[in-house]
Amino acid sequence: MKPYLAAALWAGFAAVPAAVDAQTPVPPAAAAHSDDTRDFPPPVTKDGRPIESRPPEKNDDKPAFPEQTRAPYHASAPF
Repeated sequence: MKPYLAAALWAGFAAVPAAVDAQTPVPPAAAAHSDDTRDFPPPVTKDGRPIESRPPEKNDDKPAFPEQTRAPYHASAPF
């Protein structure tokens, strides 16, 4: 192996831990916002009713056929 290639490889190996160590984690309290999209409503668990209760994300989003994305809930065996 050429000496300059080996030196470049070792420099790259040294840069990775330094870059990883330089990252600071975001505290959980600062990461949570009131407009956080992960705050989903609980699923509807009444037999025969759609599980999803939220409206579509876009106003012009229309299903190809009625109840396309609204699968009904049916109780099954517990885990």
